Amino acid sequence: MHTVHLASTNRHKIKEFTRLFGSSFTLLAPHHASIFNTWIEDGYTFMDNSIKKAVFYSERREGLILADDSGLSVAALEGEPGIHSARYAGPHATGEDNRRLLLARLAHLPEEARAATFWCALALARDGKILTTVEASCPGRIARLPAGTEGFGYDPIFLPSGATATFAQMTPAEKDQYSHRARAVAQLLRTHPPDRWS
Repeated sequence: MHTVHLASTNRHKIKEFTRLFGSSFTLLAPHHASIFNTWIEDGYTFMDNSIKKAVFYSERREGLILADDSGLSVAALEGEPGIHSARYAGPHATGEDNRRLLLARLAHLPEEARAATFWCALALARDGKILTTVEASCPGRIARLPAGTEGFGYDPIFLPSGATATFAQMTPAEKDQYSHRARAVAQLLRTHPPDRWS
């Protein structure tokens, strides 16, 4: 059994990572969310933020630390919302606020111009040092209207390539066949097996 501390307070991500890593892992969320009160997310890319977060947390917590930074990039908006995905509509925006703003900015565009990509950057660290990093993506497009009640964030408006349903219309197992986060975890376990996590 491998124990990994997640550098995240996002309950949706914690639940998803727990499922993706499976029963051979024990994933622990921060006991004190206040540890991130002094954390400043000022990187220029998803990977920048993931690495900074992993180092920050691993300097304050013993054991293996896994940090994630992920978000949505829309080609027609020159990559927006990008690293600002979680706060696209403002610092206290809800998922619905962000979706509404994105749909409004794409309202005039035809289907072929609504291409988007979900990105996930993972960094594994211990004692303030990065052990490995991986990044994965899921291409797709933005639907015209939200659909589905599963998932979180932009899931109700994201249609992955090759699928006819949004992430929010899929079961967790169906979403895992496409998602950026599932692909990143699979790549991490393939390129940096747990027996090398030392």
